[in-house]
Amino acid sequence: MKTIDKMIIRGFIPPFIVTFFIALFVLTMQFLWVWVDELVGKGVGVLIILELLFYLLLSFFPIAFPIAVLLSSVMLMGGYAERYELSSMTSAGISLMRIMRPLVIMASLIGVLSFACSNFLWPVANLKYRSRLLDIKNQRPTLSIQKGVFNHDFTGFVIKVTDKAKDDRNVSGIMIYDNQKQLDKLNLITAKKGEMYTEAAEGLFVIKMYDGHQYQEVASQGGSNASYPFVRTNFKEYTKIFDMSQFDFTQTDPNLYKTHQTMLSIPQLATAVDSIDARMRTASSLMMASATSTLKTKMSSNYTSFDQGRNNIDRQYFPSVDTSEQYLKRIGRIQKNLQKDNSNIKSTSSVGKEAISTPAIKINSITAKDLLKAPTIQNGTPLISQVNEKYKLASLSYSVSLAKSAQSTIELQNNIYDAENESRIRHIFEMNVKFAFAAICIVFLFIGAPMGAIVRKGGFGYPLLVAILFYMVYQVLYTAMKKSADSQVVAAWAAPWIPVFVMGVFGFVLTRRAMSDSNLNLDNVTKLFVTFFNKVSESYYQLIDFVLKKFDRTSR
Repeated sequence: MKTIDKMIIRGFIPPFIVTFFIALFVLTMQFLWVWVDELVGKGVGVLIILELLFYLLLSFFPIAFPIAVLLSSVMLMGGYAERYELSSMTSAGISLMRIMRPLVIMASLIGVLSFACSNFLWPVANLKYRSRLLDIKNQRPTLSIQKGVFNHDFTGFVIKVTDKAKDDRNVSGIMIYDNQKQLDKLNLITAKKGEMYTEAAEGLFVIKMYDGHQYQEVASQGGSNASYPFVRTNFKEYTKIFDMSQFDFTQTDPNLYKTHQTMLSIPQLATAVDSIDARMRTASSLMMASATSTLKTKMSSNYTSFDQGRNNIDRQYFPSVDTSEQYLKRIGRIQKNLQKDNSNIKSTSSVGKEAISTPAIKINSITAKDLLKAPTIQNGTPLISQVNEKYKLASLSYSVSLAKSAQSTIELQNNIYDAENESRIRHIFEMNVKFAFAAICIVFLFIGAPMGAIVRKGGFGYPLLVAILFYMVYQVLYTAMKKSADSQVVAAWAAPWIPVFVMGVFGFVLTRRAMSDSNLNLDNVTKLFVTFFNKVSESYYQLIDFVLKKFDRTSR
């Protein structure tokens, strides 16, 4: 039995290594196809590109491990079945599960390695790779002035040369359009000939022009009907200098992105989730506390703000009502009360030798007793019907103002709560993804090995087709669950595990079928597809022939 285990392990490791690097190559090519426009023509050094690809390869490790396990297990067991070695082992009384035991151990070790890469290597690789990608994306293309082409490399300038000499220095038909200050005003420089070169030490690009003109449209200093002067300047020699520092490659500080969920390990993600929970509790408590504070602030100061709003509304809607007499009576009552209590005297003014005491009077001041018809609020009766008629309109307006203020406060805190909740979902999803990627390595073994035994085909042909088919199913499920978690349709912790569970069901069914020594007749499947495509092709040609005959009759 140990000999069989060693044989299986030795047969598994070489295709696993080959398929692992093939998966890394395919994933890298997928990245390059997407970002090739951002990488080409930027003048970035080869070392920077290699550094980007190195970090990119490291970030693909957790994704490449399951693909390699699936493909290599199909190849191994398919080869054994095709050469009847698997039938010989089962005939000797060795069950399929016993044959797969060393593969399960290998897949478990690969799963542990995948988790280690996801938890320790993936965050660092993602941080470095994304910061380098951002550096290259922000890098401006290398300066390249070609003849007959408008060049926009320098910010605010458009440069064109009609012809260039072989030395790439002497040029003719120069045109420089300057729009960095006023987009609607003409500022154009033309010259018959000149030369252009770079001063590498100073980081400057120089265009020296001869026998040219400068056309400028000057802004008017007058009114709307003023004229706009146009200035034309002739020159024998004119030198235009451009700063080349904007083409220099600058590296972004990676620490700016280290708080992103894909840049964190499991302990860091757990700490981040705890911090997010604390902020969500704070936002939830502030949601009502802020609204209550707003109401208390606006209802304080003995209804002064309310009374000022009432006076404004009274003057707006009831201009014929004169309230000055009512105010004078109230002022008189307040003055009598203040004279009885010397402690309420706020200010004293002296004229000559006499001291005259002047009480500080609050003119606009009402109380709850003035606001309501009855001394107390009646339960079961609408509050607005208990307000005095002259205060009713002001009460409604002020209530609306308070409600809008409280609503804006609650909406602000609610937006903060929603943003924190979305961040929490992403962090929890990322935490579970690290475990799910490790578990799918074992699940894919129970799909690949039985499928190889059923298909009974080795090599790269059918195993590659089977691996692509099942991995596409898993990837579609994974993407759908990720979107569902972001939309809060599926719990964030469950979303990464649902594809694993679905693929586990496939693995269970295939393993049961392989243990019952079932096989899949690929010849019949091939014949079915060939027959289908022949029918489709025949129908297509019949349709083309019918259309051509109709067209021929119409033309006649």
